[in-house]
Amino acid sequence: MGVMAAIGIAVVILGAAFRGPDTIRPPDGVLGPGSCVTIEPNNDVREVNCRGDGDLVVTVIIAFDATCPTGTEAHRDRLGLGIACVIPITAR
Repeated sequence: MGVMAAIGIAVVILGAAFRGPDTIRPPDGVLGPGSCVTIEPNNDVREVNCRGDGDLVVTVIIAFDATCPTGTEAHRDRLGLGIACVIPITAR
C-alpha cells in the first residue's frame, strides 16, 4: 500500500514539474460584466482577451430598450443578446 502511495505521489509531482506553460484561452464570446471587448466596424462589441490599459470593459448588459449608466457607452452585443455598456478599464 505504501509503494502504491509513493508511486502516486511521484506521478503527481513529476506531472506538475514537466507540465508546459499555461496557454491563454480564447474568450468564450459571451459578454458579461468584466468582459474585455473591442468595437467592430458596425459598432457591435466582441469579447477579446484583456491586454491591460486601454481595454474596454463591459460594466453591465442591459435590454435594448434600457439606457446605459452615465459615463458608459452603449454598444450592441455581437450576438444580439442586448446592449453592452462599456467603459475604458482605466476609468474603473
